[in-house]
Amino acid sequence: MTQPARFAGRARREIAKALAEMEHAAAARALRGALETAARRIGQRPAIGRREPTLADARYRFWSVPGFPYLLVYRPDTSPPSILRFVHTARDLPPLLADLRDPPGS
Repeated sequence: MTQPARFAGRARREIAKALAEMEHAAAARALRGALETAARRIGQRPAIGRREPTLADARYRFWSVPGFPYLLVYRPDTSPPSILRFVHTARDLPPLLADLRDPPGS
């Protein structure tokens, strides 16, 4: 049995902030459920996410949270995969994710 992807500290903080800003408890519960499902899927199939070369180098994959305007940014090459970021799709993503663009040593 595979482990679900794990949420790194920054992603957990970003999720907590988004949940705190939600006006409806039902929406927050639905988002939590969608995130748990996404973590299981990513854990089972780490390569499931797409690459976004304009936003991050090849080490990272992106997964859209179904039913919500959020992206998970994760590393598929860790065991379990590590979800590093949780970002709203309406944000200006290139500057927000600028630290993910260049591989180490480049």
